[in-house]
Formats: sequence, C-alpha cells, structure tokens
Amino acid sequence: MNIGRITSGSLKRKVILMPTSNGVRPTSDAVKGMIFNVLRHKFYVDFAETYVVDMFAGSGALGLEALSLGAQFCLFLDNSRDSILCVKKNLQSLALESRAHVYQIDIKNINLNILQNILQENILLLLDPPYNDKHLLTRALELVDSVFQNKKNVILVVETDALFESKQFETVCVKRFGKTYVTFLLFPSAPVF
Repeated sequence: MNIGRITSGSLKRKVILMPTSNGVRPTSDAVKGMIFNVLRHKFYVDFAETYVVDMFAGSGALGLEALSLGAQFCLFLDNSRDSILCVKKNLQSLALESRAHVYQIDIKNINLNILQNILQENILLLLDPPYNDKHLLTRALELVDSVFQNKKNVILVVETDALFESKQFETVCVKRFGKTYVTFLLFPSAPVF
C-alpha cells in the first residue's frame, strides 16, 4: 500500500494508507486542501455539527479529513474489498472507529436504508467516482436526490475529470485544479449550513 497524509485539523500530518488497486485514484493533498477551504470559508461549514458520507471512498482520505476537522460521524461506502480494508485500517490507526461506519457496497445496488437512517440536519456528501464510469456518478446523484431531497443543509462535493451539468442540483461553484474539477452543489433553494 502507498501512503498519504491528513492535511488539516486535529490529525494534521498523520499518515494514512492508500490502496494500490488500479481503479483507485487518490485525491491529491492540494485538491483536498482546496475542497475543505471552500467548505469552511465559502459555505461556513461547522464540521462539529456535520454528518459526512464519503461515497466511492477509496482510502477514505476525504472522509478522514472531515473527521480530522471535527465532523460528528462519517459513513464510508465503496465496492472494493481492498478499499474497505484500507479505510478500516486507517480508522483504526487514527482511533476513529467510534465515529464511522464502513460498508462494502455497490452504489448501483445500494440498500437505501443505509442512507435513509441519517437523521442529522447538516449533511456533507463527498463523491469521487471513478473517472472512467460516468454512469456511476449519474446513479449516485439520482440516489442522493431521492434520499436527501427533504433534508435541510445538504452540500454535495463532486470530483470529476471534466465539467458536468446537474439537472437535480444547483451548482454553487466549480474549482479546477489541473485536470481535476471539483463541483459544489446544493439542492435548489436549499439553505446553506
């Protein structure tokens, strides 16, 4: 396994493992830093009041970063056994097991009960799907729309390799970093944290 680091919060500089699977593309530290700076300074996210869902978790780096910043809880979802084992090892080495659940699950066939049980008001959804399967992002956005549309204060952060348009959500801002695009979305007319 490769290694990465937490870039901010109480666990800053702590080492995390990265899966070596061909399908895993870890988010760079620079992109992670930009994502969480936008969340803190544009959306004024109070992580202590936030529940996080890290879809397509890979190493769990995005969810772990949110936990390091004080997020209440993180739900990690991925279909890869290697990724799930990596997330579990990272949670254990950082002593974060009590603030997370990890599920090996295919987004295409997800049991909606896993997501519908999220009762918190402030929800941050981190989506970093494989770049080579655009249908996964479409399915994930449909799922988010069906499960979270009646919740207050939901922010979606989507990492892609190209600009994309969403019919269900309002694009608040798009940031480009090299070949990576990060899109920040809200439900139309939704309040921000």
